[in-house]
Amino acid sequence: MLSQELPDCCQEAARTWKIKQLFNDLEERHRRLNNGKGIGDYEKQYLCLLLSGIEPIQMSEKLYDAVETTRVKITQSGLYKTIERLTGGQIKNWRDPIILFVNKGYRKSEDVKEKEETLLVMTCDVEVSEEILRTLEEKMKQILGANQMKIQKIERGSLIIYWQGSRSSYEQIEVLFREGVLSERLGVPILDVQVVPNEERVNLTQWFENILTTGWQTVEQLLTPQQLRPAYFSESIQRGKRIDLQIDLITHTVILLVSLTREDADRVIVNLKVFPTANSPNLPANLKLIILVEGEVFKEITSRSADQFIQYEFDADPGDEFAVKLALGEAEITENFVV
Repeated sequence: MLSQELPDCCQEAARTWKIKQLFNDLEERHRRLNNGKGIGDYEKQYLCLLLSGIEPIQMSEKLYDAVETTRVKITQSGLYKTIERLTGGQIKNWRDPIILFVNKGYRKSEDVKEKEETLLVMTCDVEVSEEILRTLEEKMKQILGANQMKIQKIERGSLIIYWQGSRSSYEQIEVLFREGVLSERLGVPILDVQVVPNEERVNLTQWFENILTTGWQTVEQLLTPQQLRPAYFSESIQRGKRIDLQIDLITHTVILLVSLTREDADRVIVNLKVFPTANSPNLPANLKLIILVEGEVFKEITSRSADQFIQYEFDADPGDEFAVKLALGEAEITENFVV
């Protein structure tokens, strides 16, 4: 078992992380990317230390290397590339794996007693670290009690945490923030607290079971036979949605078509196409098809005046999250997806 090969320091990381699941998933992905070669002991120890709350500058005594030497070894090992492929995110510094693992669901959390259809967004004047996350989780539990709030996801920049819980727990935190005592109670500078909608994500894998999110239809209901021809894949699932973009009181309606081809249990090919409606031969010029990963632009395609459709295709793994934004001038619509 892989779990038996992990360094002793992973026992500490296992307090707050699903460490066995994480390392098994990483090992499997790393072998696929590196001709069967597994993750080295050095890289495993580095990750365990990081997820135990030890920052790279503090690792020298345990890894017997200078900080820069460790950085070079980890980069050259291909570990970051493996993490990026597993999580669908990008690593720009040593803190990013923590964010990516949280958002991928590898952090342990107790189910909250009551869940709102909204999220509490907390902006903190600190950078992410395991120590900060543990502090916030423990302090929130002291204020609200057990099973009242859990971290749903994290964003870069000033640490932005999305908490999920009950309306009453949100109100308690909002009151403490308005009274100016929340930063002191949490031990972390809090810049802002607000409640936002929990944006619905379209679960693409459910399409293979013919389960559709409201607004999505079969392509035959949306496109003409002439339009369908270049978009047809014999072994794919296709669904579409009408998207209205309004500029200067004029509504431009286009069709967002998503095609899924399942290669195997761990790989799906996602093909995105944008068509005009049957009433218009071409797309409006300068329509942008933008793919976002963790809020950052992954790919952008812009239509020309004579384009009958625009498209982009990429591989995805189960659990990958992304968003598709259609933009025309100042008008834009975003759809959120999870594979």
